[in-house]
Amino acid sequence: MKLVFSYRPRVEEYRFSPVVCPPHYVLKWGVGCPHNCLYCYMRAYGRVPGVLKLAPYPELRRCLEKFYRKCSSSLREVMLNAGELADSLAAESLDPPLSHFLAKTVHELNVEYGVEYRLLFVTKSTVIEKLLKLNDRCREVVVVSYSLNAPEVARLYERAAPSPQDRVCALKSLAKRGFEVRVRLDPVIPVPGWERYYGDFLHWFLSYVDELKRVTVGTLRATPRVVAAIRRGLYEDSSWMKYLRKWEGWGLVVDPEERFRIYSLIIDIVRSYGVEYALCKETLDMWRRLGLYPGTRDSNWSNVRCNCTYS
Repeated sequence: MKLVFSYRPRVEEYRFSPVVCPPHYVLKWGVGCPHNCLYCYMRAYGRVPGVLKLAPYPELRRCLEKFYRKCSSSLREVMLNAGELADSLAAESLDPPLSHFLAKTVHELNVEYGVEYRLLFVTKSTVIEKLLKLNDRCREVVVVSYSLNAPEVARLYERAAPSPQDRVCALKSLAKRGFEVRVRLDPVIPVPGWERYYGDFLHWFLSYVDELKRVTVGTLRATPRVVAAIRRGLYEDSSWMKYLRKWEGWGLVVDPEERFRIYSLIIDIVRSYGVEYALCKETLDMWRRLGLYPGTRDSNWSNVRCNCTYS
């Protein structure tokens, strides 16, 4: 990818509505991704194919210092999602790689301010050689979450990304090195035969990565901004839109009955392995229908332990 140092970094608190999504912080260090998934929402949010726009390291350090000065007196524990608008491992070619710079900076600021902030790296990348070399102190502030999909679905809609099997092998290597690892099974796309595709894949990777503590699952969706981008021709292939049947407050989503069947099957499998599970950006009605009780928005969805939460 071409690297362009023109991005203005910032840390933002996200509070999604009307879906269940605990308030969390996003470290926006850049925008871009090498994987070019056909459904990717980043196309509607400033992503240019083949280009990674990112902040120079000095600006990124100042951005984090400003956040610590503002929040450290009131927030002892914060998870900083570093993979919202870019694959977290998209800039490993830099010296030092972005993963090392961020982990070192957060570790140093934690010591300086007496807090325990962490970084969430969200990725599909299998380029983990440099990440594996993080020292113990820096590794402790990092959680790595892999975005996975059933191999049959990935071949259709994630053609430029590493295979899901290779991603799981990278995840296993990181877990063996001592990283906390999580999985986002997202977006689940109900192609014909989805029950077998996702069921077989879940059983395989849950058996293989016995260090895994949490799986967060979400279904295909498109915000109004994505729908508008498709109409403007920013998506060369929008065939995946045929699976979105209903408008809800979030945007276009899979039919609620289909979503219920998807979540029921996946939750049953994940639960059988003793792994934590949660939904991503789903309605409160769907959580309750599945027998899950996330609390209330006023209590910050106190019972939710999903991909972006601290613990």
